[in-house]
Amino acid sequence: MMVSIAGLAMRALLASVAALFLFSAPANARMMKSYRVTIALPDQQPFALHVEERGAGRPIILLHGLGASSYMWRHLAPELAKNHRVIAIDLKGFGRSDKPAGAGYRIEDHVAAVSAILDRLRLRDVTLVGHSLGGAVALLLAVEADQAGDGRISRLILMNSPAFKQKDSLAISVLRLPLVPYILLPALTPEFGARAILNAGDGTQITSRDIEAYARPLRDPGALQALIKTGRGIEPENFPEVIARYPRLRQPTLVIWCRSDPTVPLAIGRRLVEALPRAELRIFDSCRHVPPEQSIKETARAVGAFLRRSE
Repeated sequence: MMVSIAGLAMRALLASVAALFLFSAPANARMMKSYRVTIALPDQQPFALHVEERGAGRPIILLHGLGASSYMWRHLAPELAKNHRVIAIDLKGFGRSDKPAGAGYRIEDHVAAVSAILDRLRLRDVTLVGHSLGGAVALLLAVEADQAGDGRISRLILMNSPAFKQKDSLAISVLRLPLVPYILLPALTPEFGARAILNAGDGTQITSRDIEAYARPLRDPGALQALIKTGRGIEPENFPEVIARYPRLRQPTLVIWCRSDPTVPLAIGRRLVEALPRAELRIFDSCRHVPPEQSIKETARAVGAFLRRSE
């Protein structure tokens, strides 16, 4: 009887150890911690950015598009976190980050804030992943890092990202009008804007919870001002000089584009791949402008394959 009890106890102990060994990594990928990082930049009042982090390994920074937040990465981030430390940032003025009145919202200001996050978290060997506005931020950050001789950015993944002079989209055209966006945007519901972003794709069901998650931050004080100012300042002030430095970027780069993007045309993506020495292009037919929302499975497969090839 004593042998039987001891045997059962030993088997239970071994089962517990085995369970801990087998399931700790997936659990680590699923667990997410949220925190705020206070940034102090020259000539600006300090502000805090909301950050969501999960996983362990080589760091990946996720940067969302105009009007969105880190919520847009909710499908991709857990997959990436199985093998990487994944850090999703709400850019200044968006999501749960501060939306200070009178603050700088040009793309250079967003780049400075993301760079400060990298400094504060002491990140090296970074993969920058950006969609639309976030891709433009990632690209300019890579250019500035190259100019400074800073080698901490090792890979780029750019999705439907403004990268050259182009005809303004309807949204940017409206944002650049004097006074009009300050009158028009408050008259439109945040839910209207969220549905405009999320209503097309590969059949993935967008829920009322998703709509509300996109809409909620747009109700915050200062949110519309941040949206307008960011849209107006989405091109770098020294854009020709920035473009001229693209061929100097030696990082392996994955460029993902929606074939029928009405916001940033596919021609921009093709031109970007020609300009970047180590870039490859993946084109999706199942999305319009937001691959992480509209082509979820294709995006995850393409990103995962690229990361494995470039390890």
